[in-house]
Amino acid sequence: MTTENQVVHALKEMIGGNSLLKVGRNGKAHFRHFRLAKDLSGISWSSPRKDKQETIILVSQMDSLLLGQKTKVFLAKPMPELKTLSFSLLYSDSEGFHRSLDIVCQKQREFDIWIIGLQQLINGIDDKSITTELFQDAKTELIINTEQSVDDLVELDHLIVLNSAQIDQSVFGVYTWGSGINGALGHGEDIDIPSPRVVEALLAYNIKRLACGLHTVFALNGIFCNNDLTLLYLMFYYLLKIIIKALLSNIRAEDGKVYSWGLGKYGILGQGNLRSRFAPLKIASFKSSNVIDISCHELHAAAVTSSGELYTWGKGSENFNRLGYLCQNKQTSPALVHSLSAYTIFSVACGYNHTLAVTNTGSVYSFGDNSNSQLGVGDTEPYAEPQLVTVLNDENIIKVACGKYHSAALSAKGNLFLWGLGDDGQLGLGNYNLSTEPTILHIGEKKAKVMDVACGDLHTCILTVGGLVYAFGSNIYGQIAAPSMNKFHLPYRISFNTSKRFVSVSCGSFHSAAITENGKLYAWGLETDGRLGLGDCKQRSSPTEVEGFRDKKIGRIACGSKHTAALIILSSSADKKFKSSWRTT
Repeated sequence: MTTENQVVHALKEMIGGNSLLKVGRNGKAHFRHFRLAKDLSGISWSSPRKDKQETIILVSQMDSLLLGQKTKVFLAKPMPELKTLSFSLLYSDSEGFHRSLDIVCQKQREFDIWIIGLQQLINGIDDKSITTELFQDAKTELIINTEQSVDDLVELDHLIVLNSAQIDQSVFGVYTWGSGINGALGHGEDIDIPSPRVVEALLAYNIKRLACGLHTVFALNGIFCNNDLTLLYLMFYYLLKIIIKALLSNIRAEDGKVYSWGLGKYGILGQGNLRSRFAPLKIASFKSSNVIDISCHELHAAAVTSSGELYTWGKGSENFNRLGYLCQNKQTSPALVHSLSAYTIFSVACGYNHTLAVTNTGSVYSFGDNSNSQLGVGDTEPYAEPQLVTVLNDENIIKVACGKYHSAALSAKGNLFLWGLGDDGQLGLGNYNLSTEPTILHIGEKKAKVMDVACGDLHTCILTVGGLVYAFGSNIYGQIAAPSMNKFHLPYRISFNTSKRFVSVSCGSFHSAAITENGKLYAWGLETDGRLGLGDCKQRSSPTEVEGFRDKKIGRIACGSKHTAALIILSSSADKKFKSSWRTT
């Protein structure tokens, strides 16, 4: 059995590099210098006749190892005397074709080192002590751009551009706080942080959307994402197709890329392996696609591209499938949900064991576990293939949200529908019953219209068009900010110490957050691990402004299970002030 010390030694040796005999497809063999990238993202080798991008294999592309000389390349020109020093790395190239990298080592020691190291990279490195030793001298892990050489990594100081002429007028900074286990905060370490801290590796990127799961974060860059259209749709929903077409025509090549970090279990990061990431890494599978929506939960994630395709990845299941296609074990890279290919998908939401997808015509499809009727199709049978939620057929749905076992859908007219488990009042329908189909929620006598919705494990938060925040469900940790710790099965209006209207809400498992029209952030609920960003671990049963953002303007908020992420808007007039604080925040 390979020990931790052997793994660390092998990876360090690979980073230093070795001269290995590479056997080409034409049968010719040449010595090439191979080495592993310092951030363990891939291997590269020297070649005088090839472009740099042709001499890189990312870990996300690696499939398996074959010992000996078993591939077509080796069989065409066998070298029996070197069989015990030979191996082949099977991988998928950038076009999706299966390839083999065929290697002959000079010594047994080199063979052992590369076999141990490559096998560990393919399996995923979940051992904290291994990554700690490998990165103990590094300030942070850098993002690998899959379109460049592994050798072309730049230092962090060059990544943070300080010349205002080189930075766009609108700069978005990603901040995270809370539980840092498995690198969930993206700072290159796995410690809990109770106050907001900037994710330095993303400062040069135009991040527009965030999604948080159990110990994971996804960041989406680009000129827009689908949530930018929600308010427009509420006002002019009959013009949505025209708006989308105009915006999509302006997407740049670098827009719509997704970065992920945190726990790599089940392949939920979409990097093609099970390795946890302690800093942002671009998902290579979306190199040729523009992503406009991203969602994740504890076990899986999903993304929608500008062409209307839905991709999912993460943990599969034998009894039901939250991924929308047959997968009994795990899917480590984004895979197309083929059964929805005939439709143009606009938005997606992930629950614990189920998924909801919205088409550009406002229809909703659901799939996965249905033991609590969270699919909204009128029964409790699981569905591996997407099912049309027929009750919502004429409602023009523009957004969906998932709790652990309940679901919500928002229509273009501001009507909110909920269904699934209601034991804690999380459906807000005046009872604690399970609802097998979507049921409209009524808010007060005037039946206020809704513009945003978010679901926690056992509670729901909603935002009305008038800028008021309501919540219902379990209040065991103060997550709905009600005066008692009881369950609430009707919408409860939350009181804030501000007269400003609210523009966005988000829910974690047991905490909640909301953003005001002037960009201030309020948080409440369970504070374990520092997930509220208030600098301590004290539970808050009423909304409290996050002091760390007093001089900043919040653009978006995403609550994970035990951590939180936010987008900070840096206006042109404040750029100088904030740039000087990037290194010290």
